[in-house]
Amino acid sequence: MVAIFPQLVESESPRNWADLPVSDADALLLTIRRSAFGDTLQADAYCPSTDCRARVDIAFQIGDYLRHHTPTPDKKSTREDTTWWNREGVRFRVPTLGDEIEASGAKNPAQHLMSLCIDGQPNAKSVSKVSAALDHIAPNLSGELTATCPDCENAISFAFDPRAFVLKEIRGLASYLDEDVHLLASAYHWSYAEILSLPRVRRSQFAERIRIDLRGGEA
Repeated sequence: MVAIFPQLVESESPRNWADLPVSDADALLLTIRRSAFGDTLQADAYCPSTDCRARVDIAFQIGDYLRHHTPTPDKKSTREDTTWWNREGVRFRVPTLGDEIEASGAKNPAQHLMSLCIDGQPNAKSVSKVSAALDHIAPNLSGELTATCPDCENAISFAFDPRAFVLKEIRGLASYLDEDVHLLASAYHWSYAEILSLPRVRRSQFAERIRIDLRGGEA
């Protein structure tokens, strides 16, 4: 588990997600996804070549991705307390989800985010120092993934936002859950609580069996 502040994500006490550093929140979300649905994350893209446009399947391990984005020490930064750091005279703190949410409504979100996390009036020099420090102590889990088109062998790159990806995936699975619950309740007259208590794989198997029966036994 990648964590800038392990006590925030490992504590058994309820925590406000808005208080989590952005990279910790993304790492935690990926870890929850891995625990619920497995370590392999699959996505697809299309070859950007107008002469190809082939679909490219991409898969990678969440554990490998998190290890690749493990925080590293920044020799130029010192930690003053649990919140504030200092890099060559610039005091700053790691952006939280709450900071990012607040900054998203500003005219210049990136500039506003820095103003929230730098002690004093940000300028080009202080922003550069803080950005360099954050690359080490709070690496951004969003970034570009690369692949090779299997048809034309062109290099492909696309943006990957773990938070957006996982939340979209969960919403899609939630819609299937509603359908599975309806099928199982209609066929077996089980209660909502009984259906949800089934392991996810087992619940899906029962629902698929009902779908096969509804199609007339066609697998």
